[in-house]
Amino acid sequence: MPLAPERTFFAVGVVSVRRLLLLLIAAALVFWLIREHATVTGFVDRLTNPLLESKAAVGESEHNRVVDEAAPVTDEQNVRLVTLKEGMSAADVRQLLGNPDSTTDFREDGQRRVRWTYPKIRRILVLQDNRVISVAIQ
Repeated sequence: MPLAPERTFFAVGVVSVRRLLLLLIAAALVFWLIREHATVTGFVDRLTNPLLESKAAVGESEHNRVVDEAAPVTDEQNVRLVTLKEGMSAADVRQLLGNPDSTTDFREDGQRRVRWTYPKIRRILVLQDNRVISVAIQ
C-alpha cells in the first residue's frame, strides 16, 4: 500500500532537515578547525598544560628557580650571580657580593653552619667550614 502524499512529503522534509543540520555541524567544525589551527598536539597541550603548570606538581626549588628567572636583574648582578657557586670560600663570596645583610649561626647534622642572607639579590647562602655548601633563592 503506497504512503499518503502528506506522509511522504513529511518524511522527505525530516530527512532534508537532518541533512541540513549535519551539514551545518560539519561546516561549524571545519570553521573551528581552521580558525583555531587545531592539531592533535595542540589539543593534547590544552589538556595537559593546566596539570603540568600547577604549583602542586612543581617542587619548591623548581618553583623558586622559575620565580627567580622572572625577576629583573641588572647585568652587573647577573654576572655576580653566575659566578656564585657552591664550594666558594667565604672570602671569595665577600669579595664578589660584599658583606651579607644578616648572618645566622646554626647546627645541622652535628655540623656548625652559618646562613648568610643577601635580600637585594634574593639569595641565602649556607656555609660550613668557610665554604659555600648551599645557594638558595629567597
